[in-house]
Amino acid sequence: MEFTPTDRQRRLIDLARSFRENVIVPLSPHEREWEKDPDRRFPWEAVVEGSKNGLRILAVPERFGGGGTTILDRVLVLEELAVGDAGVASIFDQAYKFTEAILEQGTEEQQRWIFEAFLADERFLLAGTFTEPDRGTDNSLRYGRFATRADLEGDEWVLNGQKRYISCGGEASLYLVGATVDPDKSMAEGSAMFIVPRDTPGLTIEKQWEKVGFRLMNNASIAFTGVRVPRENVLGGEIGISPDGPIHGSPSTPIGIAAQAIGTARAALQAAIQHAHERIQTGRPIIEHQAIGFALVDHLGRIEAARALMWRAAHALDTNRPDAVRLAAMAKVVAAEACSDACRQSMEVLGGAGVMMESPLQKYARDSLTFFHPPTQEAFKAAVQRGLLQDMDIQPFPA
Repeated sequence: MEFTPTDRQRRLIDLARSFRENVIVPLSPHEREWEKDPDRRFPWEAVVEGSKNGLRILAVPERFGGGGTTILDRVLVLEELAVGDAGVASIFDQAYKFTEAILEQGTEEQQRWIFEAFLADERFLLAGTFTEPDRGTDNSLRYGRFATRADLEGDEWVLNGQKRYISCGGEASLYLVGATVDPDKSMAEGSAMFIVPRDTPGLTIEKQWEKVGFRLMNNASIAFTGVRVPRENVLGGEIGISPDGPIHGSPSTPIGIAAQAIGTARAALQAAIQHAHERIQTGRPIIEHQAIGFALVDHLGRIEAARALMWRAAHALDTNRPDAVRLAAMAKVVAAEACSDACRQSMEVLGGAGVMMESPLQKYARDSLTFFHPPTQEAFKAAVQRGLLQDMDIQPFPA
């Protein structure tokens, strides 16, 4: 097993690091996140620059003019972006995971026209709409049904319903909308995903939510009131959603989150290590005190372990291994916990300075809280548990 990046992966890492230093850092995320107007707060300049250098289209296959990268390639990029700002990294992750969803579930014709538009517009973003006002984890785990309805009238589907907390919901140019087609059937048999362009009449952005973290990426409530789309806008052309499919649209969703968590933990731990070298107490840098040094070593080890699991999960997805979905879910759970613990410990290393708003640690700590909710830790654990109910084999390389 090889852990050395390929030449191409090294170039992608260098590209992401350059983008972080030359685009994300100058945004001053620690200050910009408090801009009251969400439209002005959103980092469109980062999206545009990411389009110019190819970062936004990394998941699009080369045959459509995209980057043609693997899932492992992209988690390497996302970790580096998240060191600069988790919200910005998440904007690009939205593009990656819903590009994957379109590739996995869409027809060839749907892929062609969507990616043609996606590449032509440097501000073109994608969003998936799963969460509803009274249905979150249920929708993620395929329990119950979407409250949003889709009714066929002639050659058009008519959508009515509300979606909540949608990432990039106010900025996306195209939405994948989960809706119930037949309420007498299960979600797997009676639901579908619909392709809905932003400018479709009846689609309304109702609210931009204020969050404790990830504040450079907006989350919106969206209303669909008599929204009409052509019959052929059913993603994949058929009714039905896999009961065992990935949570929130793409198999790589959990490890995309894991990559952002690891990048945030890195940023927090690096800030703590730098402070520990500079802060003098009892006549020497506090990094020399074992209580401080051992705590930092513990969290460094947890970050390394989370990264190794993430890499293994990404490789498993890229090679279609039977344990890939399980590994991806566990990678997200482990990385989120590691990030939260590392951010808390890093704040403690800074002492009183750690809780001051001037400190970057308070932002990393707030960002770390969001990794528990897109969707919840328990939702991913339930996905793994469901697999254990069917197969107790947990050997590292299943047949």
